[in-house]
Amino acid sequence: MRTHVVPGANLGALTQRPHRFEAPVALFQSPPLPLLPRIGLFGLAVIASLSFHLIVLAVNFNAGANKPRATAPQPLEVVLVNARTVQAPSKADVRAQVNLDGGGNTDEA
Repeated sequence: MRTHVVPGANLGALTQRPHRFEAPVALFQSPPLPLLPRIGLFGLAVIASLSFHLIVLAVNFNAGANKPRATAPQPLEVVLVNARTVQAPSKADVRAQVNLDGGGNTDEA
């Protein structure tokens, strides 16, 4: 069996492993910030924090604020009494925890 060899081909380059790519160190270094030497890293962190918090506080969510209410809520009247009667009033003005007839709503004295 004969192998065909191309004239001028570098057979050694085909059998060797390719070299590992090494990136220049300058690619991974950040450029110097012009304000950083004057205010320092702490000052930059404070400015970034204030900016972030101002943005968060500026956002406002109102779930259902534009929906009209179906009915206005009824006020709750609470009547506390410290007396009790056996007989319930015939026409009560408000609800209470016990019957109170004779507290000013009847003709009897």
